[in-house]
Amino acid sequence: TCAQCRNQHSGEIAERIVAIMNQMYADHKKEHSPEHQSDSAKEQPQQKKKKKRSKKAFADTPPCPNTATVHLLLQSILASDDTLAPKKAEKLFRYLVTQYQDHNNTACRPTTIFFNSVLEAWLRNDYQHPLATAPQRMEKAVAYVENEAKKGNFILDPNAETYNLILHAWYRYAKRAKPNEIHMAWKNARRVLSQMSDHKRVHPNLRSYTFVLLACSHAAGIGDVNERTEALDKAIEVFYELRELADNRKSDISMSPNHISYHTFLSACLKLSRDKSANKRSTDEVEKSTKLAKLIFQECCGDGQVDKNILKLLRKELTKDEFRRCLLDGARNNLDNDGMLQVKMNDKFVSDFHSRNLLKLTIDDLPSEWSRNLGK
Repeated sequence: TCAQCRNQHSGEIAERIVAIMNQMYADHKKEHSPEHQSDSAKEQPQQKKKKKRSKKAFADTPPCPNTATVHLLLQSILASDDTLAPKKAEKLFRYLVTQYQDHNNTACRPTTIFFNSVLEAWLRNDYQHPLATAPQRMEKAVAYVENEAKKGNFILDPNAETYNLILHAWYRYAKRAKPNEIHMAWKNARRVLSQMSDHKRVHPNLRSYTFVLLACSHAAGIGDVNERTEALDKAIEVFYELRELADNRKSDISMSPNHISYHTFLSACLKLSRDKSANKRSTDEVEKSTKLAKLIFQECCGDGQVDKNILKLLRKELTKDEFRRCLLDGARNNLDNDGMLQVKMNDKFVSDFHSRNLLKLTIDDLPSEWSRNLGK
């Protein structure tokens, strides 16, 4: 009930309940310990036959807080928006590890879901701590689990969501960082993504690549042209790594870039290819951004992932002429999934295009093939 109730006192109440459970279990364990039993035997006459414990006696045994109990406690703490949630989460994790490793209590073995909740506690409260604290503490926790596994002390198995939480933390770092600190975000996000790619059991998914692209896009606020160019190159590298991975795993539709991936990538490229501090874009910047926009839009059309947000982004970031050229090239050079040109199906769109009002153009006015895979 405490875990489901978003109340500022729910975490505190849950902690009291678990503390009482711990105390009851400790008292019961002490009472039935061998030392206590031997002292009692001295005071009472020895019985010839040892009595069997009744079912009632077993039922009266206080429950020991296990992984499920502790996880509910953590959920209650998270629900109460406790500013100390990250440190309390780490303390609960250490409790489970100690019970499992040192006391051989299998009921307290930490699960991956619980561990991810510990990382989520840092993610939710990152604003309460110095800028890089959350992602660094999260990486430290994952490194501990991985190193213990290498030593033969297997605790739990991190999954893709474990690493995605870290990538999400670096993306949030990029949103809060000063211009001279943003490079740390996308560089560390790229490093974590590479770790996932090289991992024996964990593999990046679509969300993993999206978080890295989002982190790269925030480098648009950097005044240094070289750093912006480096972030742009990294964004392009990451997206086409995703495309290559999707091509190699065609049976896995979940890995194919979707409208969110294309929107994130297109937004990153358009922002990073220009200097935000300059009042007017240079000719080179215009050509570069237009060329990138046309290329990405053509691929998006080919994959059938054009949605209203992509159309809105192009209209916002490009001039009227650039927008017109981008749509026309998308129609003329639209590729299908086999790489074949699809010109005939867009002939009518091209012929009617110049009579259309670009400001009023909607997704319904575009060829339906451009959006054929939305929601799949």
